Amino acid sequence: MVGSVQFAHVEKEVLMTYYAQRQEGLEKRLVIEKEWLRGMVLSAEQDISQAPPGKLYVTESHGFVQFRHRLPDKKIAYLKKGDDRVRQLAQAEYARSVLHSSKFCLRQIDRLCSEYGIEEEMPDRKVKGKAVPEVKVLLQQDDRGLKTDPHPSLTAIKSIYEELPLPRKPLVKPYVMPDAAFVQSWREENPISNSIDKEGCVFVTAGGFAVRSKSEVIIADRLHAANIPFRYEQPLRVGRLGLVHPDFFILNAHTRREVVWEHFGMMDNPDYCDRALRKIALYAKAGLVPGDGLIVTFESSSQPLDIRAVESYVEALSA
Repeated sequence: MVGSVQFAHVEKEVLMTYYAQRQEGLEKRLVIEKEWLRGMVLSAEQDISQAPPGKLYVTESHGFVQFRHRLPDKKIAYLKKGDDRVRQLAQAEYARSVLHSSKFCLRQIDRLCSEYGIEEEMPDRKVKGKAVPEVKVLLQQDDRGLKTDPHPSLTAIKSIYEELPLPRKPLVKPYVMPDAAFVQSWREENPISNSIDKEGCVFVTAGGFAVRSKSEVIIADRLHAANIPFRYEQPLRVGRLGLVHPDFFILNAHTRREVVWEHFGMMDNPDYCDRALRKIALYAKAGLVPGDGLIVTFESSSQPLDIRAVESYVEALSA
């Protein structure tokens, strides 16, 4: 009861601060998004301008790939794989799709900014006689300490490369790192710590590391089965909260957002309950609330872990 009263006391102030920060953050994200999309447009236009006119046809039969270049006069030229025109034409056709999608997203953002009176304070970018810098998608660390993808249009742009036919993919240099390469980079940046050596970690998971409870085994095994990248008790600096060791530190590979998952397993213990509620309140002050960067699950001696809830969270992290 004491913990509940304490949490309710700070809840209103914390949530008001959180939503004010998110409103301000939304405006900033829209401006960043426009600049990112403009970079996409410039890179796509450059690749299109460098390609020869015409269209590339790629066909595969009996293990052999054939490249045909249809010229503007409708004549057909057969090209070898090593011919520069093959890559230039393939890159240009990929770039046209990116250009179309980027311009569509820019129009939608312009409409949103106009409706909500969001002003843009950013000079127009013009490139004359110079190569456009390579477009990169980087995770930006927000004020909460988590890394989040600043580009909501990422999925649309990323899917253009991922949906290319297999024979075309080696010919194209994507503007956005594919999911598999991105996950590998994240795992290298966040190496696995040996939890078996930690005091109290005695329950071994399917992934071969140890956790502190059987419920954490269930969560870890569900994440592992869904091929979701995560780390257990990874040291993480979260805003004003400082250094924490969340139960699970997770990457959603599709959205490129990082998420913290805390499991509180002894909620019928008053002291434990108080500590859990204080921790949730501190997360909220740092900008992490359930549904936005934070997942929380609970159990007690009379109410076991809700497996369906765990599966729902895992499914959402896979989307």
